Parts: sequence; C-alpha cells; structure tokens
Amino acid sequence: MNEWAATAVKTGISEFNRFLRTFGGLPAWACACAAVPFTAYLISLSPPWPSSIVVATSAVVLVAVWFVYRLSRGATARRATVILFVGAIGAAQLSIAYLILHSRYTFEITATKQRSAKGFVCTPVAKLVYGDKCPDLGKPELEAANYTAATLWTVESINIVRVNLIVLWGLDFAVLSVFVGTFAARQRRVGEAGVPTQATLRHRPRKRDL
Repeated sequence: MNEWAATAVKTGISEFNRFLRTFGGLPAWACACAAVPFTAYLISLSPPWPSSIVVATSAVVLVAVWFVYRLSRGATARRATVILFVGAIGAAQLSIAYLILHSRYTFEITATKQRSAKGFVCTPVAKLVYGDKCPDLGKPELEAANYTAATLWTVESINIVRVNLIVLWGLDFAVLSVFVGTFAARQRRVGEAGVPTQATLRHRPRKRDL
C-alpha cells in the first residue's frame, strides 16, 4: 500500500513537472489568474467581507486550474472549443454583474480607505429620518451615521449583499479557472500532435534511392 502511494505521488509530481516544462507560458497565466484577486484588492474591487477571501481565492484558483487541466486532457477539440467559448462569455457576464453589484452596494470608509457593504432595506429609524430617499442613501447619510451601515440598513439586507458579492466573485473565478485549465490541456494536445516523437521518426518510410 505504501509503495502504491509513493508511486502515485511520484507520478503526479512527474506529470506536474512535465506540465511546467511543456507549457512555460501557461503556468505563468495560471499564476496571473491567481494574482487577479490581489489586483482587485489593491484597486478596491474585492468583496468587502470576509477579509481572507483574497488569499483563499488565489489558493483555490491555482488548485482549480490544475484539476481542470487534468480532467480536460482527454477532451476533443470541439468540446474544448465549446468550453472555452462558453467560459469566456460566462466570465465576462459574471464580471459585469459583480462590478455592477459592487459599485451599487459598497462604500469606502474615508478614514480607513476600506470598503464595506450597504443594504437594500432601511432601518425604521433611517426611514423616519430620510423618508423617500431610502434605501438609496449616499455619502452624506453615511457620514452622519459615522459610516456604520447597520445604522442605515437592516443587518439582514447587508448580509444578503455580502453573500451575493461572494457568490458572484467565486463563480467568476471558477469559470476563469475552467477556461485557463481547459486552454492549457488543449494546447498540450496540440503541442504533442505537432511535435513528432522518436518512434514516429524511427518508423518514417525512407525515400528510395534513385
């Protein structure tokens, strides 16, 4: 049993090393995908909650790209093309939906430069104070509430916004991982088909001497 496990681990490492050697650029693209969450954080586009989502997303993306790559090695060219097309469209749509939700339902705390989630249902006190402006409250109202979202919106609505941001964020990176992993697997098959092996060269028919 131990020998089988050691052989399996060695085989997996060999396959991963072969992947790195064969596609010098694609692993870099996978790392670039894993760097996207950090880039989003630096430009204040990551979900405001939880704080660990950026690091967790990067780690999951790296693992997901590798697993998708392993699962997609046997995919036909047609299937890979469909997956890539659908993945590109899906990632674009999810990104747009996420950016709309993020711009509509998050705000920046001036003192800390951190972002927090708004809600979509005002508290009873906020309704009395702001009336018809609810729930579309902006910076003046947030300043008056000392940037405490729960003062203006119900906790339930704030939590729903947080969850929706996380779901769209996660789905977007899941589709992106499928796209990159499938692309890597497809390029490997194309590369192997285009490069003749030693066996092919050995059995290639020779031209007869004239």
